[in-house]
This record gives sequence, C-alpha cells and structure tokens, in this order.
Amino acid sequence: MLSAKQGRAQQFTTKAARDKYLSDEIKSLKAYESTQQKRVRDLSTDVEGAKEHLAGVLERSQEQTQKNEERREKLRGMGEEVTALRARVDEMQEQRKWVN
Repeated sequence: MLSAKQGRAQQFTTKAARDKYLSDEIKSLKAYESTQQKRVRDLSTDVEGAKEHLAGVLERSQEQTQKNEERREKLRGMGEEVTALRARVDEMQEQRKWVN
C-alpha cells in the first residue's frame, strides 16, 4: 500500500493534475460505457430481427412440409386409381376375349 501511495504521489505533482487525470479517466470510462450500451442495444435489435427471420423460415418450412405431404397423398391416391383402372382395363379385355 505504501509503495502504491508513493507511486501515485510521484505520478501527480499537484492535486489539480491528479483531479484532471481522474476526471479524464471518468469521462473515458463513461464514453466506453455509453458505446457498450449502444452496442448491446444494437445487438439486441439484431437478435430480435434474427428471431423474427427464424420464425418466418420455420413457418415457411412447416407450410412446405405440409404441401409435400399433401402432394404425397395425392400421388398415392392417383397411384391407387391407376392400379384400379389398369385392373378394370384388364378385366374389360378379358370380357372382350369372351365376347369375340
């Protein structure tokens, strides 16, 4: 402690010089704090924007998944219809053979 006090005493020749140094340090720290607070606000805004974007992407993804499922169902139905129609055609060809 004593050496720290001696160091400060040697650093500043007058109380006014010490007070000016401390005042400048306080101004510098306040400016840094203000800059960091602005940065935090900006980052918070960015995070909110990213969350909104993510929500939109997730919603579109869910809609696309639903559309894909609907298409799969339609394709299954069409496949079943094609199979039934082929069976009907085969049946009708067999009937035609018997008629001729």
